[in-house]
Amino acid sequence: MRSPATPGRRPAPPRSTRSARPPAPLEGGDFRLDGTKYYTTGSIFAEWADVYVRVVNRDRPDEADDDYAIAIVDTRHGGVSVVDDWNGFGQRGTGSGTTTFDNVRVPAANVLPFAERFPYQTGLYQLNLPATLAGIGRGALNDVVDRVRARTRNYSHANAARVRDDAQVLARIGEIAAAVYAAEATTLRVAACLQAVSEIPSHHHHDVAAAVEAAEVESAAARVVVTELVLKATSDLF
Repeated sequence: MRSPATPGRRPAPPRSTRSARPPAPLEGGDFRLDGTKYYTTGSIFAEWADVYVRVVNRDRPDEADDDYAIAIVDTRHGGVSVVDDWNGFGQRGTGSGTTTFDNVRVPAANVLPFAERFPYQTGLYQLNLPATLAGIGRGALNDVVDRVRARTRNYSHANAARVRDDAQVLARIGEIAAAVYAAEATTLRVAACLQAVSEIPSHHHHDVAAAVEAAEVESAAARVVVTELVLKATSDLF
C-alpha cells in the first residue's frame, strides 16, 4: 500500500511526499515498515526520511479505521533502497527517485501520530519553494546589474554610448527589479502568516485551524505568482 512521505535530513523537517505503511507494532513497541514510493524528493541525499505512513491495526480489518503517523526512518538501514531513476525535465538535481522499504524496523520513539505534528507543516514546506525562487531572482538581478555597470561598449545604433546609460536597458532592469521585489514581498507575506500560526496557543483549536487554512491559501497563491515572476525575470535578462 502506498501513501504520502517525505525525505529530508534530521533534525530539520523534510519536505512532504508519499510513502508506505507499517503493520502492527513489533515486540517492544517498535514498528515494521514495508512499501514503495516513487518520486521521493530529496531522498537520494537524505540520511533520514520523514515518512507519512498508515499504521495497520490487526484488530480493525477495515483499512478506513487505520491510523496515520509520521515515521522518522534512517535511510542507511539495510532494508531501505533509494534508486536514482527519476529523469523528469528540470528535476534531475532534486534527488528524487524510488524509495523501497523492506522489513525496516522503526523505533516506537520515531513514530509520531499524524495529528500531533505541527499544524502548519504543509505551508512551511511549501514556503521553501517561493523562498528559493525569490533568492534565485535576487541573485539574477545582482548579476545583471553588475554586468551592465561593468560593460563599457554598446551597439552603434544604441540609445547611449554606455550600456548603463541606455534607457531601454535601464527599463528592462527596472522591470526585473520590480518582479524580484514582488516575489520577495509575496514570500515574506507567507512567512508572516506562518509565524502568526506558530504563535497561537495550541489549545485554541478553532483559531489554529482558521490560521492554518489562511496560511496554506497564501502559500499556494505565492507558489503560482512567484514562479511566474522569477521565470519571466530570469528570462528577460538575456
